[in-house]
Amino acid sequence: MRPVLEHYRSLIPGQDLVLRGDSGFTVPGLYKLCEEKDVFYAIRLKANRKLDEKAQKQVEERQKKQAMPVGARAVFYTEFSYRAASWDRARRVVAKLERPEDELFFQPTFIVTNMTLSAKRVVVNSIRTEARWKT
Repeated sequence: MRPVLEHYRSLIPGQDLVLRGDSGFTVPGLYKLCEEKDVFYAIRLKANRKLDEKAQKQVEERQKKQAMPVGARAVFYTEFSYRAASWDRARRVVAKLERPEDELFFQPTFIVTNMTLSAKRVVVNSIRTEARWKT
C-alpha cells in the first residue's frame, strides 16, 4: 500500500487522503502506514468477544439514559478506545449499534479510525462508500 498511497499523494498534494477498507484490511501495519503518511482511515473490524463486551456495555449505558422498548427498532452510534493484542497502542473504534424491529439484541458494526468526525459520520460515510463500490 505504501507505493499506492505515495502515488496518490503525489497526484493530489495538499489534499486529504482517506482509505476505507473491509475487515480483510485489519492489519496493524496498515494503520501505522496511514498514520505515518497522514492518511485518514476507516476500516471495518470483525466482531470479537472484547468488542462485543464493549458494545454491550454501551447498550446498557444507553438503556439507563433512554427508554428503548423491546421490539422497537433502535440505532445509536458510539465510540471507545480499543487495543487489539496485535496493535502497538489503543486506537479509536466507532460503532453502530442497531436493533432491528422485533429483535431482542443489538447488532454491532465496528470501525477503527483515525478520523475526528463524529462516530455517526464515520459509519455513515463508510457505509455509503461501500454501497457505491457494490453498484
